[in-house]
Amino acid sequence: MGIAYSCRHNAQQELFAVIREGDLQQVMAILNKHPKLLDRALSRRTRLSALHYTASHGQADVLLLLLAKGASVNAVNHHRQTPLMLACRNGRVSCVERFVEWEADILMFDGINGRTCLHYAAKSGHLDCVQRVLDAAQLPAVAQTWGFSRFLNVRDSSGATPLHLAARFSHAAVVRLLLSKGSIVSATTTRSGGSGCGFGSTPLHFAARGGSTECVKELLAWGADRMQRNCQGQTPFFIAMKYNNIACASLLNPHAAEPLVWPCPWKFMSDLDSEAKALLEAALIQANDAWEKKLFAPHNLSTDADSSKGKTESLNEVEVDDEEVEMCCICFERACTIEVQDCGHQMCASCTLALCCHNKPSAAMPNSPAPACPFCRQIIVQLKRAEVKASVEVLPLDEGREEEKEVDTFGLASKCKKSAEGSSSIMGLVGRGSFRLLSSTKSSGRVMDIDVKDPVAEPQEIHMP
Repeated sequence: MGIAYSCRHNAQQELFAVIREGDLQQVMAILNKHPKLLDRALSRRTRLSALHYTASHGQADVLLLLLAKGASVNAVNHHRQTPLMLACRNGRVSCVERFVEWEADILMFDGINGRTCLHYAAKSGHLDCVQRVLDAAQLPAVAQTWGFSRFLNVRDSSGATPLHLAARFSHAAVVRLLLSKGSIVSATTTRSGGSGCGFGSTPLHFAARGGSTECVKELLAWGADRMQRNCQGQTPFFIAMKYNNIACASLLNPHAAEPLVWPCPWKFMSDLDSEAKALLEAALIQANDAWEKKLFAPHNLSTDADSSKGKTESLNEVEVDDEEVEMCCICFERACTIEVQDCGHQMCASCTLALCCHNKPSAAMPNSPAPACPFCRQIIVQLKRAEVKASVEVLPLDEGREEEKEVDTFGLASKCKKSAEGSSSIMGLVGRGSFRLLSSTKSSGRVMDIDVKDPVAEPQEIHMP
């Protein structure tokens, strides 16, 4: 009997060795000779099966072989961890995909902290694994039983959601993905759980503890409250100072200006097309980067000089004389890229975002009124990317000749009229004989040119009585 046990033990050791090497032929030969090794644990203490071992080492072909031979896809070890959890923890994307194809249960909880496979993937920062698990959560097996939103915000034994763990371990890309899918930015924990933040903490507390400025900025941009306290009365700013995360503390200082917040509560923001959303997201990143530089600048002196310099450069980036450009009628600095669908008025992405971000989203008022168009005061129902059409302008020359110029009015770095002698004042524009005003005859909020005659250049005759 002892000899038989030794033979089985040696065969099992050999099986795990060839699994680690990914030798598919040897695995098949050993299983054909010892079929009971398929679900047998390596030891009684760990209860680690061949499928667990395969998932941990990312051998997708061997995994398919084991599943085809009847290995239990939801087998658990001594910590009640499934092979899918180990694959998510180690970032084995190909194995995660195979488990999803074989309908592995993503709703199982481990016996350590009560966490799901989504917790494991978010904590380890494996973005692809998080995406695959979220795709599986949208299938009918989960969406029609638990619901996608409930699974996305599922809590472990300490009340931490996957967003908490991603923020704590400084995985900004995972934080961004979870927020875009609908994670609750203000979720609070129920126990301390060894996080160092205390119970009642939000993901922003966890990001302050982890020291990632990128995670802090992502959470602030999605409406996280800098003033929210945990059950010990500690704000995220206090947590950042406690653990000497000075950069995060600068962003979380309650006396500093607040960043722009993505206006998520309104339906027209969730119904944006991909082009308009990309423009607004780029404007949000640009505005908050400027906000961050201003906070970190000493006495805000260098930042003001840089911003004024950047503003001048953006205005004079492309110097084209006497070209009609579709400028934003709010800031007069950038080209119109966003259009209000019903009334047709156009603005730049930065002004549109500032208009929608004027009030921070509030959980207490989920149905807060949407902003109104600044030109006609109609409630904004839908935003889209502004349609850009090339216009042809005919300019008179000195000797009666005419020259046609085709103008491309689109671009984030807009083409602007250069004022006389390098001046950007209104008087400089008037001196050039053209002044841009709002058109009252069009409903698109565009600008028009009116000619201003120079009385000095064209003197009038005076008849004496």
